[in-house]
Amino acid sequence: LTPGYAIISATKLKDAAETLGTYTEADFSRIEEYADQYQALDRGEMQLNSGRVKAYYIRYAHNKLSKRWESVKIIAINQDVAYILGFHALQSDYQRDYAEDFARIVASFKLLK
Repeated sequence: LTPGYAIISATKLKDAAETLGTYTEADFSRIEEYADQYQALDRGEMQLNSGRVKAYYIRYAHNKLSKRWESVKIIAINQDVAYILGFHALQSDYQRDYAEDFARIVASFKLLK
């Protein structure tokens, strides 16, 4: 079993006027452009922080290190900070071994600002 992994980051926006929509579109376009053998699986809107913060997500498959991976990227903006949650696992293991754990991480995620 190859381990799945999560990456959570916070980045101060360079432009305070940037919106969740424009930031997300630019980020998701970069994924589509640079991911090897990119395949979109799902994309949409969701809520974080017990429904108080709007977020967008994309779930996609791609090749990395000669293997097929499934990844989810979630982006939320709160008080001029972009919060990014990324989840990655081998595609063959994602739903069976990691989807529930990743969903629990997202459900428990709290923005402290």
